[in-house]
Amino acid sequence: TKLYCSWFCPFAQRAWIAMEELDVDYQYMEVNPYRVDPKEPGGYTKKSLTRQEKFDVLPDFMATSPRGLVPALIDKNKAIVWESAAVVEYL
Repeated sequence: TKLYCSWFCPFAQRAWIAMEELDVDYQYMEVNPYRVDPKEPGGYTKKSLTRQEKFDVLPDFMATSPRGLVPALIDKNKAIVWESAAVVEYL
């Protein structure tokens, strides 16, 4: 199971916490949906990548999250779930 997540997103954290509480064996996949600028602290700019840029840079994530938003989950049976409430309910 892979959980596509962003550490700073409270909606993604909801799914992440549920995975931990349920002791699910998963791989955490960090997603940075913003443009990176090495001049900024940590490179974060809060300038969102376009949907096409996300497809170019994060193809596996975009195959799992059609809207390009975290969280998104793909399990060992290839079931795909996105949106935090849906992920928690699925778990």
